[in-house]
Amino acid sequence: MVVWSRCVLRVAIVGANGYLGRNIGRYLANNGIDVVGLDRGCGSSENIGLKVVEYSNDTNLASHFEGLDCVIHTVGISRQSEKATFFDVNYGITSRIVRSAVKARLPRIVYVSGLGVDAENTESYFLSKYLAEREIIGSGLNYTILRPSYIIGPGDSFTDLLVDAIVGERVTIFGSGLYRFQPVYIQDVARLFYEILGSRKADNVIIDVVGRDTISFLQYVELISEAIGIKPQIDFVDLEKTYQEALRNPGKGISVEELDVLIGDYLSSSHQMEEKFGVIPRTVKQALQDTINLSRSHSDTLSL
Repeated sequence: MVVWSRCVLRVAIVGANGYLGRNIGRYLANNGIDVVGLDRGCGSSENIGLKVVEYSNDTNLASHFEGLDCVIHTVGISRQSEKATFFDVNYGITSRIVRSAVKARLPRIVYVSGLGVDAENTESYFLSKYLAEREIIGSGLNYTILRPSYIIGPGDSFTDLLVDAIVGERVTIFGSGLYRFQPVYIQDVARLFYEILGSRKADNVIIDVVGRDTISFLQYVELISEAIGIKPQIDFVDLEKTYQEALRNPGKGISVEELDVLIGDYLSSSHQMEEKFGVIPRTVKQALQDTINLSRSHSDTLSL
């Protein structure tokens, strides 16, 4: 059980309109935490269920952090462009948030990094996240760094793309499809955030956030197919050709960096989530079924 250090915990979520930010925000707000969302003006604040304040590169973030107990930093990109590089966003925005938090004397920061980030992984995406982590660790702030695997749930673009492909009865798989990952359900992640905010066990630690099951990408496609009752044709595409195509046509299809993450076989254990914070992730099969049921329910509501 969470024990609060004050009657109402006040938290800001940077990136509140993103998939992760809006789900965490709803969960925390529905469980008695005073949440304000901060967003760079991308997307809509409708149906998020909390106040969203727009900020820009010219805005002094410190003023938004004053009087808060914690900032949850969810901003990040998994593919880059000429206008937005990994260094600019994953590291640069983190650096700015840290400086503002220190200036505002903010007690705590919770940062969403990524599974596979460490000092030895020098691929550009992972390096940008690692540098962001080091910025936070060296800031003097009380921190919790989360390194999640794929976070699935309603509105998850990764799973949505696969569902659309399966409904179209044709799925492309890069290489063998046997590379593994540990999908974790969005509501389990949101509950972990809730437990972290009320626990001293989360002070100055790095936590791997993964599901209970380790499955291959091919198995993941098969589980989605089973859940929606459609068996598609599977086209296996040579992995080297996929990399060459991504290099020739950046911005179209899957990027080199996204391929690196997909086939990386980055694995861990949910032990910390379960033993320290009492969050037992649901199985992939259950997570997918919940995702599809909620997505269908939302679609039915919109069509009424």
